[in-house]
Amino acid sequence: MSTKRMNYYDHQFLGAADFKAEQDYHVNMRRMHNKLLHTWGVLDGLEVTATGTTVNVAAGRAIDGDGCEIILNDRTPLDLSQQTAGTPIFITIAYKESPSDHTAEAGGEGDTRIEEAAEVKASTTAPTEKSKTLILAKVTRTGTTLGAFDLSELTRAGVVIGSNVTVEKLTLKKTGVADNAQPFLTCGAANLAAFNANVSVNGTLSTGILSIGDPNPVQKLSIKVPGTNTGAFASVKNDNRDYKPDAKSRTAWDLATHLATADIWFMDSILNGAFEWDPEKVKQAEAQFKSVDDIVAFYKKTFPEKLKALRALPGDRLTPSISFFGNFNWPAVQYIGFANNHSMHHRGQLAAYLRAMGSRVPNIYGPSADDKE
Repeated sequence: MSTKRMNYYDHQFLGAADFKAEQDYHVNMRRMHNKLLHTWGVLDGLEVTATGTTVNVAAGRAIDGDGCEIILNDRTPLDLSQQTAGTPIFITIAYKESPSDHTAEAGGEGDTRIEEAAEVKASTTAPTEKSKTLILAKVTRTGTTLGAFDLSELTRAGVVIGSNVTVEKLTLKKTGVADNAQPFLTCGAANLAAFNANVSVNGTLSTGILSIGDPNPVQKLSIKVPGTNTGAFASVKNDNRDYKPDAKSRTAWDLATHLATADIWFMDSILNGAFEWDPEKVKQAEAQFKSVDDIVAFYKKTFPEKLKALRALPGDRLTPSISFFGNFNWPAVQYIGFANNHSMHHRGQLAAYLRAMGSRVPNIYGPSADDKE
């Protein structure tokens, strides 16, 4: 069945049915737009607050499951003093229309307007059709006051997105998160999606190529860790390895051994799916080094082996969350970047020692001024 709209011409005779058809056409089209291109829920406002046993619903707007626009123009109070204490109370809003502005002028009697209103109610029974009667909050009366508002069933209106969407930047927002801290997704380069924040994955992550720190990945798991060279700790000399800038600081030797063993420990922990810290094992690992050459040889042999094993891990081994001694609970893959940051931190710390202790600063992440001498 086709859709018809009014078509006007000169000297046309129009009756009430014609004007109603005009309005129905536009109302139905607008509601169809709302229903098919938006999800139902609160658009803005309609916050609930309490004063004693009175709930106040702020002015605001919403869309229901039929595409009807619910507009509350003024703050509306609800007295809950007669509600049974200890019983959860649902604060709801719904679309309601009714004839208004009755007149009997010019020999004809009827209602000249249709009033579209927002019906705000309090009920101890949850609505049967939550897309028609929207829940704004749930609250329990306790004596002469109201408990905390439960907003878990508050639904925000959204947008229905088709199968093909093009955007330059997708920002993820959340109430309470500052604008400058909201993560976003952009196109970093050809065939490269760039996400500016940490990623938490609950469930299985299926990937083609997963790149960490490498803008030009060529294999399934591409990991480019700045500073995989041994330049920083190779510049520590055996005769100045006990240098430290302050009594509370680590010595250059301590930093070099820590760097070499910690990088391996991080990769082993990711490979094993658990972080365990055994001070005795750490001491044994560091005790194997007698000279700076020992550290360099160990790192050049062990780091590539562990990195190769890490790259060979299947995707389902990189997505489960691992606890980092109760401080974090991230997907295994996220700790690769964490380990990278840890290494850069200590390489920078050691690099700050080198000139002061009489050594040269090598090319770590880029050219050094000492390279020019």
